[in-house]
Amino acid sequence: MHRFGWLTIPLLLICCSGAANLDLERLQMHVLAKELKTTQHRVVFESNRSGDWDIWIVNADGSGLRNLTSTPDMDEINAHASPDGTKIVFIGDRVRMAGRRRITHRATYLMNMDGSGRLKIAERVQNPAWNHDGTAIALVRSNPTKPTTEYYTRGLMIYDLKTKRTQSVRPGFFTGIFALTWSPDGKWFLFAQRGMRRFGYQLLMTDAEGRYVYPIRNYGCRPDFSPDGKRIAWNTSDQHIAVGRINTAGLQPGRRDPVTLTDLRVVARTRQGKVYYVDWSPDGRYLAYARGHARKVGHSFKGTGDWRIWVTRATELHPTRLPIAVPLTSPPPGKDDKEPDWVPIPKPIPIVPAGDDDDDDDAPSVDPLPPPPPDDPERKTEIDRIIDDWIERMKKDLGGG
Repeated sequence: MHRFGWLTIPLLLICCSGAANLDLERLQMHVLAKELKTTQHRVVFESNRSGDWDIWIVNADGSGLRNLTSTPDMDEINAHASPDGTKIVFIGDRVRMAGRRRITHRATYLMNMDGSGRLKIAERVQNPAWNHDGTAIALVRSNPTKPTTEYYTRGLMIYDLKTKRTQSVRPGFFTGIFALTWSPDGKWFLFAQRGMRRFGYQLLMTDAEGRYVYPIRNYGCRPDFSPDGKRIAWNTSDQHIAVGRINTAGLQPGRRDPVTLTDLRVVARTRQGKVYYVDWSPDGRYLAYARGHARKVGHSFKGTGDWRIWVTRATELHPTRLPIAVPLTSPPPGKDDKEPDWVPIPKPIPIVPAGDDDDDDDAPSVDPLPPPPPDDPERKTEIDRIIDDWIERMKKDLGGG
């Protein structure tokens, strides 16, 4: 025993250091969780916790969880909130059997934020993306041979909410594109692609008319523009999400000079499972993403793998150090929460007093989403319970239990 006594102090220091780091991380997680209780932003996401896939909504601190669709005969996925926070566009899949063949009919729908007023806007399309003012939705046309495979696509189109008509963007050119996002200024589309041979498997950017295409030099997929349009969050691999700055000012029409994302920062990474579906909060302060914790995580929209939603600050990202993040949702075992999308705070609704014929601009207003009461016990405990559960899992992993 005495021969190895000199190892005692270093081992104790290592153990104490690990425990101190874990306590510090737990404290930082609780600080972030408390901070999220003060924001009125909410998050919509897809989940199969009720059996089939539905669209759910939750407050930024994990409270107020609610199913918006509850349709046993349809799978609803890929939800995106409108810029004014009043509408949700999403994909709906209906399955029918033709003998032994399983046939999926895919369409894109629009509904109010409370789940009412469902309207089908287009069939055999997917990957909806709002423009900056909520007057149009970009869609990717599905390939009828594999309608549920996200990268088997054959066209880009735009649906006008006023005219209720769709218009193709450069017909026949944008094949195999997926993970579409529309820039906040309305000038650019950014997407991943696997079908345009001249470019290979990479991120591409095009102007809103589809005339010029610019390859992104950085490898990856599933991009998302920041609210100011100056940064991109994207998957650099299945296990890594990063943020980089993008500069579109110097792009020359007619040239295909590669665009390089600079000032790279780490958002999330994992050695086991995957991290996907990153999304900026409307104020640019936070990033939400989904993490699949199982060793074998499905690649498709409906792949399983113990997925849950996480939130981290977008304002404290580091080139190499992993930021503090907290789990927003905790689905039951064997269930999944995926594809988070932040909901902007709706603008105040004008209230015109009786007999007042003045312009609505001068009328008093009321916020349709008042802040929740600070003494709500659910809001005080739900996110803390999730964090404590996660910390206990971390301790078991570190201790080999």
